[in-house]
Amino acid sequence: MNPFLSFLVGPYGQAFAIMDEYQFLPTENDFKEFSEEMYERFFAKHGMPSERLFQMIPPSLDASKSKDILVVKKSEIKEILSARAFVDDFASNKKELENASDMDRLNALKSFLPFVFPKSDNNE
Repeated sequence: MNPFLSFLVGPYGQAFAIMDEYQFLPTENDFKEFSEEMYERFFAKHGMPSERLFQMIPPSLDASKSKDILVVKKSEIKEILSARAFVDDFASNKKELENASDMDRLNALKSFLPFVFPKSDNNE
């Protein structure tokens, strides 16, 4: 896929949408593989998964509520972490973002590339 299109409709676009909606930049520690019980519940409802599944729980969600768990396939983790790395790389090139928080770095990217975050309140 064309890297530019990936920002809009590809895996990066999906990752940026998650980051924007839940206001966090995921790290490897934010993914936890499904437990045996979770796989059984998934299988009963959706059939056999095509690959390993992980849960991603943004800090803004209640981990005790199963509806607040985002289901992520193993193959999607790489793309989400690549999108995170893009935000980090963008921030590393900006002196004013040298010691910025994750949210400040994400907001700076949102103001620089508003087309990537079309639903964001900051871009209306």
